[in-house]
Amino acid sequence: MMAAKATERMAGCRNVLAAALLLTTVSAFPRWQYEEAGSELLPPPARAQPEKFTVAPSMIVGVLNASPAVLEENGEFVKVSWHGVPGKNGTMYWIGMYNVDDDVTVVAPIKYQSVGGRYKGTITFQVVNPRKDTIFYLFQNDITSAVLVSKSNVVKFKNPNMPTGGRLAYTSKQDEMLVSWTANSVGGDSMMVQWGRTQDVLNMQAAVQVRTTYTREDMCGGDAAGKGFRDPGMFYSALMKGLEGGEEIFYRVGSEASGFSKVQSFKMPGPGSSSKISFFCFRGPGDACPGRECAVL
Repeated sequence: MMAAKATERMAGCRNVLAAALLLTTVSAFPRWQYEEAGSELLPPPARAQPEKFTVAPSMIVGVLNASPAVLEENGEFVKVSWHGVPGKNGTMYWIGMYNVDDDVTVVAPIKYQSVGGRYKGTITFQVVNPRKDTIFYLFQNDITSAVLVSKSNVVKFKNPNMPTGGRLAYTSKQDEMLVSWTANSVGGDSMMVQWGRTQDVLNMQAAVQVRTTYTREDMCGGDAAGKGFRDPGMFYSALMKGLEGGEEIFYRVGSEASGFSKVQSFKMPGPGSSSKISFFCFRGPGDACPGRECAVL
C-alpha cells in the first residue's frame, strides 16, 4: 500500500514538472524581465525563515507609500517610498512584496529589496499580476529573523482577472496552433481564443479544451509545498484549426467575464519549413540574487 502511494506521489511530481515545461513554450505575452541594479548580492527569498518572523507590537504608521495604487497592465512598475526609518546602530531594513492575504510568518516574500539603514528613499518593483491585491511590508533585520514594522497601502490591478502568461505550441498537425494562458476561475466556462487574418477582424473562435491547475498537495515537498507556494491560478488551453502555412494570425484569449488579452500575432510556418524549435527548462527559487531586486522565479 505504501509503495503504491509512493508511486502515485512520484507520478504527481512528474506531472507537475511536465506542466512546468509546457508553460515555458513560446511566450506570446510580455514577460517579467530581471532588473539588474548594482552589485549587491542578496540571499534569495528561498532563504527566508518566515517561521522566525515577528510583528512589532506597534506598527509604524505612514512610513511606506506605494504608487500607483491601481495598475492597468501586467508587469507595471510600482514605486515604493519610505521615510522615518530609524537607521541607527547598524540596523538593516528591507521591503518585501506580498499578496495582501499572505501571512508573513508562513510564506516567503514574492520579492524583496534591501534599503539598508537609509532614513528615506524610493525603490521600484515590477509587479506581475498575481490575481490578488498586493502590499509591501517594511522589515527590520535580515530575512532569517525579520521583524515587521510597517506596511504600505494596497496596490490593485484594474482587472485582476486578465489573462496572462500566453504561450503557443505546435501540434502534430500542420494547420493547428495550441494557445495556453493563465487566469483565475472567473469566466472559466466561457474562456476562448478568438482569431482572424487581420487585427481588427477576429471572426473565428474556439472554446477552451483543457482547464487545469495544481495545488500544494501536488508538489514534491520542501519549500514548493511550504513557504514558497502560492495559488498559481488556472491554466487554459484552446486549439486554433484550419490555419494556412505562411499566413499571419492575429488572436486574443479570455472571456467577456474575465476580459480579453491584447491582440497578439504569430506567423505559421510555410510548407516544408525547417525552422528550428527551441525549448528550455527552469528551476526555482535560485541560490543567489545579483542586483537590487530579489525574486522567486
